[in-house]
This record gives sequence, C-alpha cells and structure tokens, in this order.
Amino acid sequence: MIAHSTFSRHGGVTAKGMMEAQEQARAEAEAFIARELNDEDVVAITESALPSTWGHCLVSVTVWYKRD
Repeated sequence: MIAHSTFSRHGGVTAKGMMEAQEQARAEAEAFIARELNDEDVVAITESALPSTWGHCLVSVTVWYKRD
C-alpha cells in the first residue's frame, strides 16, 4: 500500500519568508523519514508553494512511501 504524510507551513509574502517556511517543512519531512521509514520505503517527495492574498503563503512537502 502507498501512503503519504504532508508537512505544511505558512510563510511570508517575500521570497525569504517562503524559503524559510519551505526549509522548515523540509526539515520536518526529513525527520519523519529518518524516524519512521527506511530509505527504500520512500516512493516520492513532492513540494509546493502557494501564495495567498492574505499576506502569507502555504508551503508543503509530501512524502509518499510504501506501507505494509
């Protein structure tokens, strides 16, 4: 079975704010992989960043993995 876990953060509207939020989400995803999975269980990792009209953006990292 394939499963996923998503790690999201809100960041500022500037490029710096978006990058900081993305790095935080990446760090959470990396910690999850190190703690919960074996390297061969990881199928894919996807990232996204969506600007918002409310002055923040939403960034996310999704880890797709094999689960027994």
